[in-house]
Amino acid sequence: MEYRNTLQLKISYQKHLLDTLPQGWIGKYRGKPAVYVTHDPERPDRCKSRHILTSKTGRKMAAAVTAYKKALNAYNSLMAQWKSMFVDEPVIIPFPLNNEESLIITPSAFYAASPNQNPKENKTPITYKGQILRSKNELLAVQEIERMGFEWKTEIMLFINGQTLYPDVTFFVPYINKVIALETDGMMGDESYEYKSHRRRNKYFKAGFNEFDDVIFFRITNYYEFDASKFRKLIEISCEINATAIIESKTTPRSYTQNLVSSRIQV
Repeated sequence: MEYRNTLQLKISYQKHLLDTLPQGWIGKYRGKPAVYVTHDPERPDRCKSRHILTSKTGRKMAAAVTAYKKALNAYNSLMAQWKSMFVDEPVIIPFPLNNEESLIITPSAFYAASPNQNPKENKTPITYKGQILRSKNELLAVQEIERMGFEWKTEIMLFINGQTLYPDVTFFVPYINKVIALETDGMMGDESYEYKSHRRRNKYFKAGFNEFDDVIFFRITNYYEFDASKFRKLIEISCEINATAIIESKTTPRSYTQNLVSSRIQV
């Protein structure tokens, strides 16, 4: 079940895509595959256009039309979910969010960053989709992040407020326009490992990260037991905290108070 404010941001984001993506369908023209565009928000004065799929424009428009259909399905599904849970209408937040000034890791920095930058020796490397992981738990975490639909990178280098950090994983959540860092602490039952984990966590705090807002620490007592449900819940809580802050900044105090009361988190 989605948290209230996260669901409102997801609906808002899909509506933004519907407002900005072209509409149309893919068919044929004189026996050749073609995309027919019935509405293009970037060219509202032009009613219809047709492009052969083998052309550069045709491939671009076909991808955009396909993305519109995907966004429409997602929007309808999210709205159905909303109506099954709440009696009021969702708050629609305008996109883009323009919240880059408050971000520790901007989306542009995330996409520009190269993965696998940690110089520390990796004694048990695991290669997955061209990136290197250090443990089975990191692999399971990345796969769960993928299932949630987020793009990810391993061990990008961050230098913030005098602190050099290499998060195990960073991932981008588009509907809150936020890059979240993840550290998987897989041996918290070991005292020496626990001490190193606390030192690493303090480096994040010194750099200005807030737990759940900007970074998630997934602590595992038993190295061999990865609780996917608990891990997913932590990400959902992080998204809800960020979604609540966004709605707080863009709605009146009264409506925000109502939203906050309705979205109290229970773990």
